[in-house]
Amino acid sequence: MRRMGCRSLIPALAVTLLAPSCCPCRHLTAAVRDSVRVVSSVHTVERLVRDTVWVEFPAQAERVRVRDTVSLLENEVARSCARIYSDGTLGHELRSKSLRRAAPVQRRETHTVRTDTVCIDRVRRDVVEVARPLTWWQQTQIRGFWLLAALAGAGWLLRRKLRL
Repeated sequence: MRRMGCRSLIPALAVTLLAPSCCPCRHLTAAVRDSVRVVSSVHTVERLVRDTVWVEFPAQAERVRVRDTVSLLENEVARSCARIYSDGTLGHELRSKSLRRAAPVQRRETHTVRTDTVCIDRVRRDVVEVARPLTWWQQTQIRGFWLLAALAGAGWLLRRKLRL
């Protein structure tokens, strides 16, 4: 095996020192961060509601027969008629009227309310360019790369001509 000579060590050292260069200018990039969250809440609501209930009274009929005088009674719910028959008995008939009455009532109404709230948090930063001159080291790295590239190209061409 051949030993590595001084000729190949210097270019390798130059490449090692000049290759890792920094960015000549730095930019603050736009950072947009969105955060979406949903807040849900469920609660029960109770309230008293005034309402009307309709009550129907069914029609009824009754008959009674007694020995007495004539009688007639009537009100908004019922009507009563009495009469004397030929054999001397009194016939009494009671008929209730078919009614439908409204009665106010209060009832408790319960329902569940679900509320979903979408919260969006947004942070936006604009691009800010920081203008500053390059340091001497950054300028050396930029120029050194092109110098090293030119030397490598010249060495490659020189080797190629020597082989031919």
